[in-house]
Amino acid sequence: MPSPGTPKVVVHAAADVRLVAPPEELERVNHDGVRRRLAWIDAEAMGGVRFHHISTLAVAGGIDPAAPNRRFSEADLRIGQHFRTPYERSKSLAEEAVRAWAASGRRCHIHRSGHVAAHSRTGAFHGGIATNRVYQTLRGYLPAGAAPRLEGRRSPSVTWTRWPPGSRLWPCTRTRPPGPTMSRPRTRSPTTNWWAG
Repeated sequence: MPSPGTPKVVVHAAADVRLVAPPEELERVNHDGVRRRLAWIDAEAMGGVRFHHISTLAVAGGIDPAAPNRRFSEADLRIGQHFRTPYERSKSLAEEAVRAWAASGRRCHIHRSGHVAAHSRTGAFHGGIATNRVYQTLRGYLPAGAAPRLEGRRSPSVTWTRWPPGSRLWPCTRTRPPGPTMSRPRTRSPTTNWWAG
């Protein structure tokens, strides 16, 4: 049973969504990033935490048209598809890491967004965050009871920030992060970490 200060839910929504980025950059953020988050949960002995991973329909890749009546379903991950972009491959590897972690009995959920709508080269999102599918999903966690209600706030904050090397995520039940943050220019690939405790 986790102690009162231990998070009950961790939502991992960090991603590099540039479709044409160098493969090593995409794997560092999308695959290695989720592996680091899972290792952090294990290192902090948060055994009862529910882990939510924001993925993408892009893990379906491309299916050989000659395959007899084979469609990629919600339960599928590896069905012999090919990946058209390094982004698709990196997100599939991330899902594999989450599934392997969950196979030992841990509580996790994978959410596949069908529409991220980021710029294909920079990863920047359009100005209307309220119409972004990832934000809408995260915002939906509050009424569903999957995230705590924060006094005086009706929805989670999603900001484009990066953390100084070696720092850790801060619980979103606090009003400010414990250390300095640096705004990431909107023309760069946004990385968002959202943690509910």
